[in-house]
Amino acid sequence: MTALVFSLGYVLLGLGLILVPASAIATLLPSLGRRRRRSLDALGFALLAWAGFLIVTGFAAIHAFLPALLWAAGLGAFPASQETGWHILFHNLHYLPLMATVVVWYILMQVLTGAKSVFGARFSKLVFSLYLVFVPPTSLYHMFLDPGLPEYVKVAGSALSLFVSVPTLTAFLVIVATLEVHARASGATGLFGWLRKLPWEHPATNAASMAVVNMIFGISLAFVLIQEKLAPLLSDTFFVPGYFHFFTVGTVSLSLLAGLTALLPELTGRPLRAPGLLRSLPWVASAGLLVFGSAGVAAGYMGVPRRVMDVTYGGEAPAVWSTLMGFVGLGGTVMALSLLAYAAIALASVFGRSETAEASYRAPVQWEALPVGRNAAWTGPVSILVIAVAMYGFSTLGFELLQAVPLIATGEMGH
Repeated sequence: MTALVFSLGYVLLGLGLILVPASAIATLLPSLGRRRRRSLDALGFALLAWAGFLIVTGFAAIHAFLPALLWAAGLGAFPASQETGWHILFHNLHYLPLMATVVVWYILMQVLTGAKSVFGARFSKLVFSLYLVFVPPTSLYHMFLDPGLPEYVKVAGSALSLFVSVPTLTAFLVIVATLEVHARASGATGLFGWLRKLPWEHPATNAASMAVVNMIFGISLAFVLIQEKLAPLLSDTFFVPGYFHFFTVGTVSLSLLAGLTALLPELTGRPLRAPGLLRSLPWVASAGLLVFGSAGVAAGYMGVPRRVMDVTYGGEAPAVWSTLMGFVGLGGTVMALSLLAYAAIALASVFGRSETAEASYRAPVQWEALPVGRNAAWTGPVSILVIAVAMYGFSTLGFELLQAVPLIATGEMGH
C-alpha cells in the first residue's frame, strides 16, 4: 500500500508538471502571428524554455514511477530499472528551481534598472536553451554509488558533469556584465565602483545580490560531489546539506523573495512595509547560512553523517563533531528566522491602506535609454575565475583531508 501511494504521488506530480506549463505555453504562443510580435523576446523565450523543462521533467516522473505504480497495484512486473529513471528525474528536479531563479534574476535586472542584456536577445535565448542541452545528459554523476556502474561510465559522468554549470554561469556573466556596463555608462568608476550605482534602496536588490553571492559558494562546493573519487566518500555525510543550502535557501529562496518584493507593490498598489528591515534581512540570513554551510561542509569533511539525530554516538564520536554541529544549529536558526521574518513582512504588505501605482515602492534607477558605449566589464569574468579557483581548491582540500583519514576495520568473519 505504501509503494502504491508513494508512486501515485509522483505520477500525479508528473501530470501536474506537464499540464501547468502546457497552459502557460498556450497563453504565450497565441501572441505570435497576430501582428503583435514576430518573435518572442528573451524573457518570453526563457519562460517558454522553462515550461518545456517542466514538461520534460513531468514525463521523466511518469516514466520513473508509472511502472512502480502498476507493480504495486498488481498490474505489472517489478520495475527493475527504476533506479536509473529516478536518477534522471532527481537530476532534473535539482535544476528546475535553479533555472527559474536565473529567469527571476533576468526579470529583476530589467524591472529594477530598465537595463537589457548588452549581448542581445539572441544570445540570451541561447543561454536559456543551454539548460535543455546540458542538464539532462549530465545526470550520470548521481549514479556514482551504484556498484554495478562500469568505470568508463563513471569517468564519462565526471567529464559531463563539468558542463552542468555552464548555463547558470553564462547567465550570471550576462547579468553582471550588463549591470556593470550600464553602471559605468552612468558615471561609475573603479573596479567595484559600479556596485554603488545599483538601486540598493529597493529590498529586492539586496535579496537578489546575496542570492548571487550564495550561488558562488554553492557552485564552487558542488563540484566536489560530482567527482567520481570523492562522491562515494562524501555523499552520505553532512557535506551535502552543508553545500546544498547555499543553493536551496541562499540562492533559490532569496531570489523568489526578491521577485515577490518587486511584484507585490505593483499587484496591490500598496508599498512594502518596513523596507529598511527588508533590506537588512537578506544579509542576516546569508550570514547565518555562511555559518551553517561552512560548519556543515567542514563536518562532512570530518565524516559527520547526515540523516542522524545524535552524532555523538554515545560519546564515541570525535568531540569536534558536536562542536561543528552546534555551529550548524546556530547558523540554521539565524537563517530560518531571517527568512521567515522577510516572508512575513512581505505578506503583511499585502494588507493595509491601498495607494496608487505611482506611489508603490519603485527603484530609482532607469538605465533603459542609457547609451552604454564601449565600457569595460571585468567583474563577471573575474568572478568566473574566482569560482574556478575555488572549485579546484575545495576539491583539492577534499582529497587531502580524506587521504589523511585512517582506515580502521573491525568485526569478525561470518554472517
